Amino acid sequence: MEVSTRMKDVSARRFSISIAALVLAVTAARTPVLADPLTGQMARFNHLIGQPWACTTSVPAFGGRAAHTDQSTVSFSSVPGNVVRYHITGSDYDGDFYNGYDARTNEYWETGADSLGTHLFLTSADGENYTGTSFLGSIAMHDTIVRTEVSPDKTVVHEVLSGNGHETAFEYVCADELAPSR
Repeated sequence: MEVSTRMKDVSARRFSISIAALVLAVTAARTPVLADPLTGQMARFNHLIGQPWACTTSVPAFGGRAAHTDQSTVSFSSVPGNVVRYHITGSDYDGDFYNGYDARTNEYWETGADSLGTHLFLTSADGENYTGTSFLGSIAMHDTIVRTEVSPDKTVVHEVLSGNGHETAFEYVCADELAPSR
């Protein structure tokens, strides 16, 4: 009898340990892994990382589409190379972009591509005013982006695409979705 009771006790302990390990594994799987904080010239962007941002974009009539307002969510993360990756998702838009700093040229850079066939490369001396080229498919356009941090949880971006006798301006207003009320 004593052996049987002892076996039950050992089985109960193993079961408890197994349940605890399972709970720990599920909790660990649900806990986001925080990437290393950005450093040096890129540290100024650390406040963007970790929480989703909600953006409202004023889109002008462009490319056969009527002027409209888009809602999107932007998720920022730090990735290897001391770089910010931001992923934009909306009802009819998706894009991935990267921002970094090149110590050799003392310039910030931005590159990316989206679901509309646009890809770009821009540079900036200050991390706020970017210029470069965006390709809308095979059409090259001069691209100017000015980012203004209104507060740590709100940013306004003004973008102008120009070329081939056209100029189009977009305005993005983005706010940290989980920030205290503004």
